[in-house]
Amino acid sequence: MHLVTLLHKLASACLIVLAITDTNAQVWTQLNSPVSAELRCGFFIDDDHVLAVGEDGTIIDSDNGGLLWKGQQDKERGWLWTADFKQGGSFVIAGGTNGLLMSSSDYGVTWKDIPTAMPTGSFIFGCQLVDEQTFYLAAGIDPDSGVVMKTTNAGVNWTTTPLDSMFYLSRIVFRNSQLGFTCGTTRSGGGKIFKTTDGGATWKPIYESKEGFVTSIQCPTDQHIYGTMTMLDASGGMLLRSTNGGLTWGEEKVDGHEMHSNFFIDADRGYACGNGVILVTSNGGVQWSNAGYTGFENINYVHVTGNRAFAVGTSGILLESTIDASVDEPASVIASVYPNPAKHRVRITSPLHGAQSIVIHDVLGRIVITEQMDGEVIVERNGLPNGVYQYTITTSAGQLATKGSFIFE
Repeated sequence: MHLVTLLHKLASACLIVLAITDTNAQVWTQLNSPVSAELRCGFFIDDDHVLAVGEDGTIIDSDNGGLLWKGQQDKERGWLWTADFKQGGSFVIAGGTNGLLMSSSDYGVTWKDIPTAMPTGSFIFGCQLVDEQTFYLAAGIDPDSGVVMKTTNAGVNWTTTPLDSMFYLSRIVFRNSQLGFTCGTTRSGGGKIFKTTDGGATWKPIYESKEGFVTSIQCPTDQHIYGTMTMLDASGGMLLRSTNGGLTWGEEKVDGHEMHSNFFIDADRGYACGNGVILVTSNGGVQWSNAGYTGFENINYVHVTGNRAFAVGTSGILLESTIDASVDEPASVIASVYPNPAKHRVRITSPLHGAQSIVIHDVLGRIVITEQMDGEVIVERNGLPNGVYQYTITTSAGQLATKGSFIFE
């Protein structure tokens, strides 16, 4: 499969919308976007300065927190797929089609090209800025070579490291000068995640799937690694997590929604986004729920700066949400769940007595079971697929008694 063919498929992927509800959802405000072009990456640089890049060389920026935007577009330059910044400064970089790489020293208002010597047909999908001289690129060099590129002198010289079996690389992140991760699509159509412990000189595969390609990777700690996947059979996406540096992985299927990107604030709190959905977790990816977005656009990128979450996607959509740290605080009492994991049924015993009700959601926040209970209930599987399920128990007065999760396997 040619790289350009795959890019076209990604850019024009069919939108699947499901009815998703969640009582703890955030509120997302749609900002007044100056463009209708698809946006692939965006973030708050600080409280005032916001930047987004995307289709046909689109770059938009705001210097008043997203109230007013300025836009520029150069269709001849192709798509801009990625951007990055270093917190506390005004320097940003952006990369895209045909090896295009640019830098700005004024929050994205004016730009200059950085030479990469990449040939026509190459693409930069991921980048990480270390400082104004040092940055990493995750790229695909046509026809079928996934490479990591590094410069320590602002693009005057590059070190290029091809990764065997890779078609292209989609994201790259470094925890420190030595530990980093990258991910992407193999030549056979599957996905891989790689790890380096020597600053990118060598890379070791730590995850592989033949079911889909890995679209994003995050590492909020040295041991916690989170990824997203899009399934090859167009059935949806997958959420990946490792808590031991990539030795073992958990996988959570997201039916009907391709997953494009993720962002983690710390080891517990994070977001994932995709076709018509933004998901949120507060326990390290064990449970996911709807983050409150109920629109129709594909969401390509979510980023958090301070207490502000920012998301971008198709049709120039710009979304902002304020993070409420109290939203996901657990109830003060804990229910008994046995067995967990379970194959056929689980017994859930509430710590409170008397009439109560239990509502069970799947990973997308859809209600799958609602029952009345008197201190205890047996939940039958009844054809529910494998996965993590979240339950909320409320009293007859409508007050939260407890909440938690269980697994059907």
